Amino acid sequence: MGIVALSLAMASCGQSTATDAQPEFTGPYAAEFRKNYEETDNTLVKGILKDSKITDAEFEEFKSAYVSCMKEQGLIWDYTDTGETTGSATGADVSAEELHRATDVCNPKTGYMQLIPLYDSLHSNPDNLAPDELEKRALACLVKHGYAPQDMTLQEYQDINRDNDRFMATFGKYMDNTSPDYQQFYACMQDPVNAG
Repeated sequence: MGIVALSLAMASCGQSTATDAQPEFTGPYAAEFRKNYEETDNTLVKGILKDSKITDAEFEEFKSAYVSCMKEQGLIWDYTDTGETTGSATGADVSAEELHRATDVCNPKTGYMQLIPLYDSLHSNPDNLAPDELEKRALACLVKHGYAPQDMTLQEYQDINRDNDRFMATFGKYMDNTSPDYQQFYACMQDPVNAG
């Protein structure tokens, strides 16, 4: 009787249960959700990723966990209230070395790299468009707002984008944050899907 019970217990150990089964990922970022889910051991991040969505509430929960981790490392970490996903250390002067040491601990511990870049991509490129398509939309936005000439081709734009001197000569005047065009220019460059 004891042998039968032991055999049944051992047999059940090899079976996957519903709670540890791999989720089925869907949508334009299914591959990214799957990869990031498999790469992290963080249970909060796994729970967030498992339904192929990152809600604002889940993102807030993640930010709280990251802030707590940085606090354990002796840093006060804040996120801007403009919805940016990059936070920063505040308070007393923080050296680059201190910041590097803290992020070396907190990024893997919290699953930062499995969540933040994906969250940004979901907002700036929800359909997971190819880089060429994003650049085409960025150029269209720049032309629409008068930052690029009407006859600029996608190839010209790509060439300018890959040459810092040409980029600054062409678009540098819009990069001054006191310029009235600054916000719209950056919206076209950073978030062409939503920039309008």
